[in-house]
Amino acid sequence: MQYALLTAGSRRMLVTRPDTHAYGNAILNMAWSFRLARELEAALCVAPLAPERLAALTTLECDGVRRVDAGAVMARAARGMARLSRLGWPWPRVVGTLAELGPQGRGSDSDRGYFGLDFRHLAAASGLPVRLSSREAEAVAPVAERLGLLDARIVTLHVREAGHAAARGVQDRDKDTARNARIGTYRDAVDWLVARGYRVVRIGDPTMTPVARPGLVDLATTPGRTLALELWCVLRSAFLVASDSGPFNLSVLTGVPSLGVNITHLLGAYPLRSHDRMILKHVTDTGTGRRLSLGEMLTPGHMKFRWAPGRFHFEDNTPGEILAAVEEMAEIVEGRAGSPSADQQRGRQAIVDFLDGDWGRRKQKGAPFYPGDGFFGAAFAAASLGGAAHG
Repeated sequence: MQYALLTAGSRRMLVTRPDTHAYGNAILNMAWSFRLARELEAALCVAPLAPERLAALTTLECDGVRRVDAGAVMARAARGMARLSRLGWPWPRVVGTLAELGPQGRGSDSDRGYFGLDFRHLAAASGLPVRLSSREAEAVAPVAERLGLLDARIVTLHVREAGHAAARGVQDRDKDTARNARIGTYRDAVDWLVARGYRVVRIGDPTMTPVARPGLVDLATTPGRTLALELWCVLRSAFLVASDSGPFNLSVLTGVPSLGVNITHLLGAYPLRSHDRMILKHVTDTGTGRRLSLGEMLTPGHMKFRWAPGRFHFEDNTPGEILAAVEEMAEIVEGRAGSPSADQQRGRQAIVDFLDGDWGRRKQKGAPFYPGDGFFGAAFAAASLGGAAHG
């Protein structure tokens, strides 16, 4: 994301350019746009790299943030209004290029300056009160009613598959393939949720493996599916079950409780909020045939070489593991959960200790990384913490 903070007297406007070529990046870019605008008390003008893509996402609204239409800004600039010229930058050039980081408050997310704000810490503390634009909400309502979702208790589900990348002519790398999972392994969890009165909405893209279960809406393969409807479902979900893929970031943007399943990224996907949970894919050292504990995953030898071809094998979570994690999330959102177990506390401390170690600090390159306030799933933590505290 590129951004520029423009000031005129006491007035401020934040112009951001989200990367709409990648869904996960665009979600985070919108989250950071809203956070920056709120913290800086600035109006927000969003000028996406590709305005025609992901429009339902880039037109989201957020309480406490005044949106300014990018087209209106450009039109006013084109008329050469003298007031805008006093800002110091020609508006067409700024909105069109958003120059590199400088003392004037311009930059990109690769600089990770963000005016000194720690976004992971902010996101851990609270979600953003975002909503669809009125136009998108009006278009979604009749479709949601037809699908029986208006008054439903929703759990949204996303399971990464390889079809979307292949459809774009992109070949998954080893690290991408490791993130894929099979929708069939989620059926027990889906059936359990439906039995408890939830409606499960599977989101994704039309290339995915179709799935038919009572109480499940396979929105991914439904003709006429829209991004706006997917966002509508997530915003109204009791919680989101997501794999290691772009839609996982919707929990960062919205604050909707999330359960990460079949996760391969130990740090970037670590649960942000205390009500969030995560279970990792199992990792086997192909040289020894031995499954790694969490502590052994949190070592330079694994973190540095985990994507090396043939070095490690990633194994999906089992249906039983997924079901146990889903049951725990339901307990949390229904107010029936107790305090995190000792193993869960040890698991989070292992992440903190790793980041505070020599190798973890070198990886952060001077920019402290806040892991989050969530935990590994209870059953996963109990089974996977051999050596975690000091591994």
